[in-house]
Amino acid sequence: MRNTAPVDCLIAYTSSNSKSTAMSPLNASIYPVRLLAGLFLAICFASDGFTQYRAVPYDPDFGPDFYEVLIDREYPGSYERIEAVDFRNLRLDIVDESRHVLIRAKLKNGRFDREKEGTWDNVKLDSIYYLPSEDSHRRFSIVLYTWFSASGSSNTDGVAQIYELQDGRLKTVQQLEWDEHFDTDRPYASFNEKSQTLTVRSAHYLPGDSHCCVSAADVITLRWDGSRFLKKRVWVELSKLGVSEGKKL
Repeated sequence: MRNTAPVDCLIAYTSSNSKSTAMSPLNASIYPVRLLAGLFLAICFASDGFTQYRAVPYDPDFGPDFYEVLIDREYPGSYERIEAVDFRNLRLDIVDESRHVLIRAKLKNGRFDREKEGTWDNVKLDSIYYLPSEDSHRRFSIVLYTWFSASGSSNTDGVAQIYELQDGRLKTVQQLEWDEHFDTDRPYASFNEKSQTLTVRSAHYLPGDSHCCVSAADVITLRWDGSRFLKKRVWVELSKLGVSEGKKL
């Protein structure tokens, strides 16, 4: 971890009206975040230009639910251009932080539906963006998905996978996942092609929130650096429920 420059860390949040996951050693080295008694403690690293949370507590049983994992999963076949890859009919492997496959979705026209032993899964491809590269031999894209699952209770997750094409071989190199199990009038995920910035909203369970009723959201901004997305800024805003119930951050 680098921390060689003075830090001027903006602590920001908004209260606009508008599963408990452990961080792997890999992720901990990239995003040095620690949980203590359900409280999110932020550390800023000037070398990455990174602004993190104001300290906003989580419910002890939930959160944080955003995670990033670097992966190296190669696909069969060969492609001349990444634009020639048919992502809408490509197999999608969603993995956990230990890189174990949670679901293998064989997309057909951008969708996957499965009902098995009382569990229902639906995966939908939402959008595809092609990313710039400084290396003419390496081409990248980011594909955004929504994964809904139900078995007793239900969950909705946003997923982004970053693909690299090099020497004709396609592979997945990074995955981002976040919890969309809350109501908001704002986009759960949006990508700004001009600034190469991805913004996602992930459920933030305040103390006392139940699984059905989430009062806030973590808003995470990540920027493309030419080979991967790096977290740049994080803040917290109220969900529609949090606003309607007069919650405070």
